[in-house]
Amino acid sequence: DLQGLDPFATIVPNPAQHAIRIETTKPWMGQVRILNALGQEVMNHFINSESQQVHFDVGHLPSGSYYVHLLNADQITTELPLWIQ
Repeated sequence: DLQGLDPFATIVPNPAQHAIRIETTKPWMGQVRILNALGQEVMNHFINSESQQVHFDVGHLPSGSYYVHLLNADQITTELPLWIQ
């Protein structure tokens, strides 16, 4: 039951085809890493201004399942699943 949960971040749309938007519940800055199912890093971006929405082009990635890691300045990681069609 997911009711009552307040996730720090969500990915829209998910599954995705060409682009994703990462939305956070509060302004955030840090590193965004996208890993494939084997744990290999396929994208790495540093967000250097506090934002609650960040857009990424993922159209170049093959179809499959990925993990998006959000790493803040306190080294706290949020991990989100991502599916690319």
